[in-house]
Amino acid sequence: MPAVGRWVEMEITMEAMEITMEATTHVQHSAETAMQNVTMMNALAKTTTALKILLVNVKMTVRLGLDKQVAMIVSIVTNSMSMVETDITTEAMEITTEVRQ
Repeated sequence: MPAVGRWVEMEITMEAMEITMEATTHVQHSAETAMQNVTMMNALAKTTTALKILLVNVKMTVRLGLDKQVAMIVSIVTNSMSMVETDITTEAMEITTEVRQ
């Protein structure tokens, strides 16, 4: 029976080696998948950061544009008010002159 015992031992050893190789392959694939996931997450983080920066830049550009437009409108209104004020003053002076005569 020692030959049978050796044969069983060899079978068990071969099975253990096969299981070890399969486990090693599985671990390697898992490690590769994990590395790919990390790479994708890093790319996503960079993209998210870039989008946040872009959003801030767009907001600043819009604010600057609005500030310029508001300043321009205020300038136009101020000039118009000044012209209207001048017209009213001139008209009032003409009426006052007519009334005194």
